Amino acid sequence: MAITEPRGTVTRNIFYNLFGPDYKLIEKKRFLNKPRLQDYLEGKKIKIKNIRNLTRAIPISGTEIIYRLIYENEEETASYTSLIYESDDTLFEIVNVKTPGTITTPNFRLFAAQALGTFYWELLPNKRVAYINSDEDKHDDVFGSSYTVHVCYLDGREEYQITQKFNPIEFPEDLVNFLDISEYTRPQKSLLINAYKDKKYYASMKRMYCDLQYIFVSIHTLNDLPLKQDASFNETIASWETQLDVFDLNIGKYIGSFKFPSEMYEIEGGYAFNVDLDKYGFMEIRKYKINPIVYGLPEDPDWKTKK
Repeated sequence: MAITEPRGTVTRNIFYNLFGPDYKLIEKKRFLNKPRLQDYLEGKKIKIKNIRNLTRAIPISGTEIIYRLIYENEEETASYTSLIYESDDTLFEIVNVKTPGTITTPNFRLFAAQALGTFYWELLPNKRVAYINSDEDKHDDVFGSSYTVHVCYLDGREEYQITQKFNPIEFPEDLVNFLDISEYTRPQKSLLINAYKDKKYYASMKRMYCDLQYIFVSIHTLNDLPLKQDASFNETIASWETQLDVFDLNIGKYIGSFKFPSEMYEIEGGYAFNVDLDKYGFMEIRKYKINPIVYGLPEDPDWKTKK
């Protein structure tokens, strides 16, 4: 199954196209016209105008789908993320948390500041979901820093957690010069600087990938310290090499930490894929075979030549 969806701001008429394995269109649906989702929104007192985004929809079958809903809570002046499982006859909220990496006040919104916080999820085999919420990062002078991997069933029941240590990266002391916030007003600048001071550290995770039961968690390292940052931390970084923590979630085991040549676009079937420019300036898809030991499998001296 595959889904295509329009880009951009979500509106009342947001829709998705569901295709079967033979690439034939099964149906075209409008998310916000679905009765069960409407009941869910009404139960949480969420107004359509307060839906910020409805994204990352993954079909499980022709009648089952998982997606992420981001909305604003007017009473709290806060952004929330819900991970939702929906079928023809039921709807479950798998998780509901304040959206990491957001700053919200009555007069100001900043979304997707990756260094402040991230939320990623992946669909696992046997109808399970893995997610990481970097707002759960813990920093302790004695026990060090750690992040948490959650593995849940589709009805929201948690199967187990994995707590994994990491080396935290502290924000520079001179945030005024480090952050490119010249476009903001004085109160907004103060709000941004205080948000980074309060966090003190980069969020543990940049991104998460999934290949069957294996997840790859991209961790912030010193290589990610940028030459210059905008407020959302999207500027050019000093090095493209990235660190991935790998887990086998069929057995709830951390396999190890491995260096990859760059941030990947996708990992699937034992291969990593990236999109980059060739020497002539044209976009190309690059495919990298992954050593089996990354998956916790025995080392094969001929792994590079095997398909």
